Amino acid sequence: MQKYRINNKKILSMILSIVLILSMFPSFALAKEKDIDSFEYKFAGDKDIYTFTENQTGYWTSGYAGDNGEWILDNNIIWFYYTLDNPEEGDKLIITYNDNTKETFTCKEDGSFENEKGEIHSYKISFEVEQSYDNQLKVFNKYPLTIKFRDIASENETFAEIVPDSKVVIADGIEYRLNEEQNAVSVNYAHPEMIGSSVKILSAITYPDGNTYPVQSIDKYAFLDCNNLTEVTIPESITKIDEKAFLNTGIEEITIPATVTEIGEYAVGYYRTIRNDNYEYLSVKNFKIDTTPGSEAEKYAQSNRISTIDKAALKAAEQKALADKRAAEEKIKADAYAASKAAVEKLINDYNSASILAKSLKIDDFKVKAKKGKKAVLTWKENEKATGYEIQYSTKKKFKNSSKINIIKSSVKTYKIENLKKKKKYFFRVRTYTQITNPTTSKTDTFYGKWSDVKKITTKK
Repeated sequence: MQKYRINNKKILSMILSIVLILSMFPSFALAKEKDIDSFEYKFAGDKDIYTFTENQTGYWTSGYAGDNGEWILDNNIIWFYYTLDNPEEGDKLIITYNDNTKETFTCKEDGSFENEKGEIHSYKISFEVEQSYDNQLKVFNKYPLTIKFRDIASENETFAEIVPDSKVVIADGIEYRLNEEQNAVSVNYAHPEMIGSSVKILSAITYPDGNTYPVQSIDKYAFLDCNNLTEVTIPESITKIDEKAFLNTGIEEITIPATVTEIGEYAVGYYRTIRNDNYEYLSVKNFKIDTTPGSEAEKYAQSNRISTIDKAALKAAEQKALADKRAAEEKIKADAYAASKAAVEKLINDYNSASILAKSLKIDDFKVKAKKGKKAVLTWKENEKATGYEIQYSTKKKFKNSSKINIIKSSVKTYKIENLKKKKKYFFRVRTYTQITNPTTSKTDTFYGKWSDVKKITTKK
């Protein structure tokens, strides 16, 4: 195949970081107040205009480096990359500012640029490129560009066209590229200087035209040399992880969803070194893949002797253990409640029974004797079931205006009453009282037994 050498004036292709350095004369101060939206460069005598705007993304071009600094594509077409240090007389630079105003500068014989007002500016335009691994060239620019150039054999025929890459969207430092069929998106490249230690790959991308496409694959070298990256979240929309996608990262454990059905060589769990001028791929020590049984990720792990963990199964086991623990705790609570309820019911039943019994108690063998000195001695048979006794006495048979005496011990079986009126008829009776704790209110309730038979005496002098 015939080789083509493109004149360095017409070749500005595959350029991705265009740095526009403006060295200005005092008159440039007014122009600097405006932000540049884009600029065009037109070589003298050329029909082609090279347009530079903002936010161009990266681009990979397969080929190999020649001996003279040129880059030779796989189809043997040769490209040159250079810095435009010496613009020629007649070259034009057209700047468009953010307010949509334009300013045209024409290159003079001394290399400076003059606008329509006669104001002089000095510009330098440089292009940054770098050679990547595996004979691929990556070009950069901070302003995207549209470059048109012609085939050497026929100046009237367009040889190629590089346009601002509308297929690429950058989110959180990751480039997402729309495929040729325009039905899905791949993770094309992650900028090491733009991403942090943790990234989350999006499951879908919405383009400026409003269309949304699923993110289905991770391209070769997508996260190459992202040394600070230690954690990545892969969505279930991903079906393919290309070879060497996560080469030379800081990841030691990765979760690969079961939706991934294709994993390339050295895709995860590897780093590479150079030995004897050749790359050597080594496995990351203690690397782990979180996957599900029977998945492509499990097969990849087995064939590469990588440890696997099934976080989903572990989580399910943890959830079951937690559920069992909660069930056991609930059973303990239920049993305790049931026991407590039964105990309370028993207490209530005991309380009711005790109160009935307390009300039924009656004093036996109750006797009263008059003693000298206006005294009376009362005796009765003690009742151990009671808490104590209540004595009531009065000069009235129906105990009107009576006096009461409480005896707080059930073991007492005699009591002396003094200071009665002499030669006066008195009526006496006694009953038990029982104090019981109420299980409902926790208060002490008092229940009185039946009154004894009434005894009467006439006091002595």
